[in-house]
Amino acid sequence: MNVTAIEIDPVVHRFAQRYFGLPDVKMFYEDGRKFVERAYEKWDIIVHDVFSGGSVPESLFTVQMWDAARQNLAEEGVVAVVPSVPSVKLIQNFVGSPGDASVQSIIFTLLASFDYCRAFRDPFASGEGPSNMVAGQSKQL
Repeated sequence: MNVTAIEIDPVVHRFAQRYFGLPDVKMFYEDGRKFVERAYEKWDIIVHDVFSGGSVPESLFTVQMWDAARQNLAEEGVVAVVPSVPSVKLIQNFVGSPGDASVQSIIFTLLASFDYCRAFRDPFASGEGPSNMVAGQSKQL
């Protein structure tokens, strides 16, 4: 499997290797949106997992970000978004709180760039952390 990872903070990458067993991957230390906007590769899946412990960079949740991601997907590619929305309680995060303004904003921006979006909730999640994912794709699979 060919994996490319983008992380703005090298300390986060080292932490993930040390404590979560992240294997060696092709690594770029820079802003995720800037990387995706200038990328030339086509990926089968883009995992968008942004969490900073308090807030998330707004530029990573814009129509421009999703448009750039869509341009870099293979024909049947998928963007998988692990939403860490700080204004929503973890036990009730993302899928469980569709009325939350920040959640609706993410959904609307995804729908502006992708024809198909689906929200999933992990049925085995303990409620101790994020348990949801939203997938956007250009065509129905």
